[in-house]
Amino acid sequence: VFLSCTSDGDGGDWKDPLQLLREIMPGNIGVGLARMWIHTGGEHYDGGTKISENDDGTRSSFVRPGDMNKFVAHVEENCLTIVGIPFKLLDKKAEKKLMFSRRKELSTQLQGATSAEKIYDLSIMLLYQQLRSMIVRVDSCNDSNSRSYNNEEERCIIKVILRHLFDNGNEKKKIPLQVKEHFDQASSLLFQGCSNEVKGNIDLPENLVQKLKDCGLSKDISSHVVSMQEEE
Repeated sequence: VFLSCTSDGDGGDWKDPLQLLREIMPGNIGVGLARMWIHTGGEHYDGGTKISENDDGTRSSFVRPGDMNKFVAHVEENCLTIVGIPFKLLDKKAEKKLMFSRRKELSTQLQGATSAEKIYDLSIMLLYQQLRSMIVRVDSCNDSNSRSYNNEEERCIIKVILRHLFDNGNEKKKIPLQVKEHFDQASSLLFQGCSNEVKGNIDLPENLVQKLKDCGLSKDISSHVVSMQEEE
């Protein structure tokens, strides 16, 4: 990887890419990015190698040395400011806040979802977070309200997630068999529909779609299923 910057096209001088980063990026982001490139070493950016004339007429070059340890330390320290992704381990308070915020956001999306596919995906993510205390991403919740599972790799990933969610033992929380049966039925219908090249939304029974949504919105899936059985 080599960072460089072309001229303005009007015969102007070639610009220093690091200086350009400092000038055009907002706040301290440009400064942070420029320092990041400096730590990679002069062979990776334009201006990192200096040519000098010796007294005897020969030329010598000096490459600004890099330091990968400083690079990693700099990225860990500044990445949150640059891209908004925390690299450092969260403390318990920050982790709890993050999990609560994520659940609230996903629950809001699930409440407004109308397609079977999106309800299915959001419910999986919410249940996984509730039962496994971990965040998992089913790559579906884009701006569209529906999608199709025509990618075999994507279907395999979902199957692995569900297998880990329902088949692995969990001492803290019991996962009712009824919940597993709902998702098994939905998975079979959704994936079979895609293998048959069905276009648009996949039609699932309305009562099954509602059960998936109820499971995803439940704060305690064990208690939710028990109360649902009593009502029936």
